Amino acid sequence: MELGFIGTFQSGAASLDANILDFCVLEIGGGLYLYTVSGAYGGIAVYALESGAPTLIDSAYYTDTSTIDYVAPILISSGTPMLVYGSSYLGRLLGYSLDGVGEIGLRDSLTLPAGAPAGFQSAAAALDLPGGEALFLVDDDTGDLYSYFNDGTGWDLSAGPFALQVETGESGDAILETVRIGTATYLIATTSFSDMVQTFQVSEFDGTLRAVDTLGKFDGVGINTPTAMEIVEAFGKTWILLGAAESGSISVMSLAADGTLSATDHLLDTLETRFDGVTAMASVTVGDRVFVIAGGSDDGISLFTLLPNGVLVHLKTLVHATGLGLENVAAIEAALVGDSLQVFVASALSPGVALFEIDLATLGVTKTTSGTTATTLSGGAGDDMLVSTGDEADTLLGGAGSDILVSGGGAVVMTGGAGSDLFVIGAGIKRQVITDFERGLDRLDLTNWPMLRNTGQLTAWNEGNNLILAFDGHVIEIRPAGSYLLRLSDILPGASLGAPDHALLSGVGFILYGTEASERMIGGLGSDSLLGESGGDTLFGNDGDDVLFGGDGDDLIWGGEGNDELFAEAGADTIEGEDGDDWINGGEDNDLLQGGLGNDYLDGSSGDDVLYGSAGADTLDGGVGNDTLYGGNQGD
Repeated sequence: MELGFIGTFQSGAASLDANILDFCVLEIGGGLYLYTVSGAYGGIAVYALESGAPTLIDSAYYTDTSTIDYVAPILISSGTPMLVYGSSYLGRLLGYSLDGVGEIGLRDSLTLPAGAPAGFQSAAAALDLPGGEALFLVDDDTGDLYSYFNDGTGWDLSAGPFALQVETGESGDAILETVRIGTATYLIATTSFSDMVQTFQVSEFDGTLRAVDTLGKFDGVGINTPTAMEIVEAFGKTWILLGAAESGSISVMSLAADGTLSATDHLLDTLETRFDGVTAMASVTVGDRVFVIAGGSDDGISLFTLLPNGVLVHLKTLVHATGLGLENVAAIEAALVGDSLQVFVASALSPGVALFEIDLATLGVTKTTSGTTATTLSGGAGDDMLVSTGDEADTLLGGAGSDILVSGGGAVVMTGGAGSDLFVIGAGIKRQVITDFERGLDRLDLTNWPMLRNTGQLTAWNEGNNLILAFDGHVIEIRPAGSYLLRLSDILPGASLGAPDHALLSGVGFILYGTEASERMIGGLGSDSLLGESGGDTLFGNDGDDVLFGGDGDDLIWGGEGNDELFAEAGADTIEGEDGDDWINGGEDNDLLQGGLGNDYLDGSSGDDVLYGSAGADTLDGGVGNDTLYGGNQGD
């Protein structure tokens, strides 16, 4: 299953093809249409989606761009359907009417009712309800959420304001999505300054809102500056995928029927993927298979699939090359067209729309074990996904095709069969076996092993031709498909694991990994491990007995409450233990160490360090270098 480049298509009008901000795919009158929305002095182009390249059928130009604030396009269906693309400084929504075959009609606008804030809107969402249509808008000045309702007699303000920011009065880009679970309807919201997701239940009768739950950085999910959000319905559940630019992350959350949220995965960009500075995502569900595409400032796109437990698996990354149009990705959309998944990408630097395609004609079955008894799952001739759950000794037989085989925690035996297979290894402590690894063709994903960050941490040896890999109690036996000696370099040739990092979301504590960039990482209420890597990182442990590593670079490290262990490592770092009996090590270079409350141990290590014991009976050791020590006001 390959993500292949088909070509770039354009409308032929420079103002429509440059600076494309967003896409919208709508099904109208039995046809499927792609709408491109460009920025200032541009307009909207409409393409019919059919097998092969999209066909331009219509376009329209903005008449006044000096007073427009653009929003992700939505369709308001009350009266004549209107595609909304922005708002004016007077608070009106701006758009175009659409006819029954997807073409653009007259320019249209919607004036908000009395009580609505006058000014630009940063996000919009619309929803058909039994009693009428609901409209949700976020005020650009304050970041507050408002709900409006039209029962057929006109629009009225039904609820608001709801603060979407950490502090009221902040502004920032917002994202709104809606989803129905059973008989309940929910509005999902996030903003670039909130670093969290909020859920609201929507009244079926008048569109009023009831705040239900939040999940984000204060709960230990390392979200920094949300920029993209997707709602996925698969495996009998509802999932929220949140991309955040500054943390270079994609978070997966499960949305329960009562509107509550729980984190299932937190993916961090590495050198093997291209979603750092993520700005756009798209998702499509085909049967029991979910495809997710993400991109940003990293000059490329990455393709993932979602497992039944809410964990993302990396399938493919495409790196920009001349003509691909993947520089500084601005927008991504995807649609199922015939037997193909078409992926549309707009670049901030290149005109037009880049078209990529996945041929789904060979898409196979998706099967999952019960997790309670040892089970054998068999694939067929297609590209299958076989998933072992629980701790049972399951057997996975891929058969022909490019299969995905996912082990659980038991002594799982996996046979890929013919084709380019991906083996995703679970975090169990029982020895697992791959019976037919084809070097140069099959792939191995070990990123579910907690704390494994590079191949140098693996212990590798051979038993005959078979390769054994072990780390921290996890063991995998890999047997070659032919009569040859299988080596680690045949599977993972460099230091990288070949996939993005997964932060461990255990419900007790989190393990978050940094990258070479400067990042902000935030622990939760449990005992967390934050590993900063290189770059000038900012680490907050929050509650719990945390372990924080700054890595290379000039880092800022706060332990928070609890008895923490703080390792600044290389760089001119600033470290404060805050509450609790903390152990603080400055590492290399000239550091500033502050114990905070509690009986702390401060070790400057090498470099000319400054140590403040602060409150508590502290122990201060300057280490090597010309250090300055201040004990504080108790018996140090």
